[in-house]
Amino acid sequence: MNKEVNGRYYEDFVEGDVFISRGRTITETDVVQFVNCAWYTNPRCTDAEFVKRGFMWNGVELRHRIAPPPLGTFFAAGLSTSLGVLDGTLMSVLGATWRAPGAIAIGDTIHLRQRVTSKGETHRDDRGVVVFEMEVINQRDEVVNSDQLTCLVARRPRSGHVPGPAPYFFATIEDLEEHWECPNKSFGTRHQAQMESQYFEDFEVGAAFDTRARTVTDTDVAGLVSLTWDHHPLYTDAEYARTTPFRERIAPPLLGIAFAVGLDAPLGMAAGTCLGFTHTNWRFHGPIKIGETIALEQTVAACEEQDEQTGLVALDMELVNQRGGVSISGTRYMVVIRKPPVATKTTSGPMAWH
Repeated sequence: MNKEVNGRYYEDFVEGDVFISRGRTITETDVVQFVNCAWYTNPRCTDAEFVKRGFMWNGVELRHRIAPPPLGTFFAAGLSTSLGVLDGTLMSVLGATWRAPGAIAIGDTIHLRQRVTSKGETHRDDRGVVVFEMEVINQRDEVVNSDQLTCLVARRPRSGHVPGPAPYFFATIEDLEEHWECPNKSFGTRHQAQMESQYFEDFEVGAAFDTRARTVTDTDVAGLVSLTWDHHPLYTDAEYARTTPFRERIAPPLLGIAFAVGLDAPLGMAAGTCLGFTHTNWRFHGPIKIGETIALEQTVAACEEQDEQTGLVALDMELVNQRGGVSISGTRYMVVIRKPPVATKTTSGPMAWH
């Protein structure tokens, strides 16, 4: 196996460096593939008659189907891989902050602008932290997706030492120690919320919105790799994976996020009242293995009034496997309509949709 490292080491990155990827056109097939992989059946992406009535996206009324908003992040991963700047030197993705300032339409052509925003030392002399701004830009030069990606990157090896590609492991931002298994979940006793659409005033701190479970299959992994073009050998090469502490292929961490958004959608906790998400923070703690069964556990962490019309609801999330281990955690911030004087949800005119 060719063990040549082609990517940049920690020392090679300079704050302000910018890397521009090739382009990629969003097709109907991409949308259908993501919807089927994630079970993300939001009508603004799947229902041509629904969108004709109009819906709100980030304060703008739209009347056409759009690509699932997370698709921008998924394509950013593949376009970043095509750049090759972290080929063999990426050791771990510690966390990500996701924003979707614009809608991605079917037929748009996007590319990735990846910029180094900061660097940081660690207590280990073989690695450092590099933070990237990942902007997905359409053919009109509009930023439609924005991620801040915190990565652990290998340092240049000492003179005379020629290592193979850096192993991919999971570490937390807090301790930066290697983790090959998922930590235990942290949520304690909670009270289950009513599974129905709610206004801002209906959300209560501590309320739980937990989903059903879903088993990760080899087909799911193959489908996501095909969709994103992220062909890391840990996902695709069984022989390579056997040489790592995982001892087997694992699922791309993004598959966990895809499952999270898809499992959450049927809950409909803010169907017709959610105006969108300001941002979502993700942290990656451990591997998702083929054959595991995972579910999304969510707890309302905070409710904050914004103005007379809206409020902000923060939801803490943990993606939990059948052993109670957490592979991914995060917090998402949802803008929700406040209850009108007469609490009657309307279906006429432009609608928000969760």
